[in-house]
Amino acid sequence: MYSNKKMKLDGLSQEELQSKIRNSAMGSVGMREHSVAELQRKLEQKFERSELILEALDWLLDLGYLNDCRFAEIFVRTSIMKGRGPVRIRQELQQKGVAQKYIAQAIDEAEVDWQQQAAAVLARKFRSEPADQKERAKQMRFLQSRGYCPNHIYPLFKS
Repeated sequence: MYSNKKMKLDGLSQEELQSKIRNSAMGSVGMREHSVAELQRKLEQKFERSELILEALDWLLDLGYLNDCRFAEIFVRTSIMKGRGPVRIRQELQQKGVAQKYIAQAIDEAEVDWQQQAAAVLARKFRSEPADQKERAKQMRFLQSRGYCPNHIYPLFKS
C-alpha cells in the first residue's frame, strides 16, 4: 500500500516541493486523524527535506487540522468501541508519538468502567463460564492481551 521509495524531486523548486509536501500532508489528514509524530514519519518516508516537512506540520497545526489532543480523544473512543483496554490504548498512543499528558487526559475523560467493559468483551468472545483452570487462564490471557489490567480482570473470575 505504501511505498518506502522517496519521490523523485530533483527538478522541483522550493515552492513546488513545499506544495507537494503540504498536499500530501493534507491528503493524509483528510483521510483520518493523525498524531504529529505519525504524520511526520509518514512524510519523511516520502520526502527528504525535513525542514519543509516541519514547516508543513507547523502549517497544519496553525490551521487546526493537526491536533494531538483531539487525535488522542478520537483514538481512545474508537479503541473502546473495539474492546481495547486502557493499557493497550496507552501503549498504542505512545507508539504513535502522543504526549503522555494528552494520553492521560483522553483516557480519564473517557469515563469508562473498565471492569464492566472487560466483562462485555469477555462475554462477546466466550459464551460460557470457564469450565476449568485451563479455560480460566485462557480467558484471563485474552483480556490481558486486549489491554485490561489485573484489577479489571480478576474480579470477573471470583466465584
